Amino acid sequence: MTVQPVPATVGAVVPPGDPVRLCARAVALVLDLPGTGLRADTPLADLGLDDVARLCVADVVEELAGLAGVAWRMDDAVLADAGTLAELAGGLRPVPDPTGTPPQPPVRRVRR
Repeated sequence: MTVQPVPATVGAVVPPGDPVRLCARAVALVLDLPGTGLRADTPLADLGLDDVARLCVADVVEELAGLAGVAWRMDDAVLADAGTLAELAGGLRPVPDPTGTPPQPPVRRVRR
């Protein structure tokens, strides 16, 4: 399995406040699938997401979130046990700011 580099424009396509779409985009990138058709209840096993691919998905999710201006981290236990995209998205946790400032909820950007 080869992980494709994440283009800088990808983060702009995924709303930072939509963790399911963020995870769906990451899964699609890692598994080289079209992003359309992946729903919150999509079983990860049906997509062929093995343990190595799950680790890659976590890295891509964190990268995409960072590109969108959100500091999120995937919870390791959820990453290992998630059965669907919704469960996987439920494992996203805000990364605490090293300055001690509490993490802010993601801000939705409005397209004009």
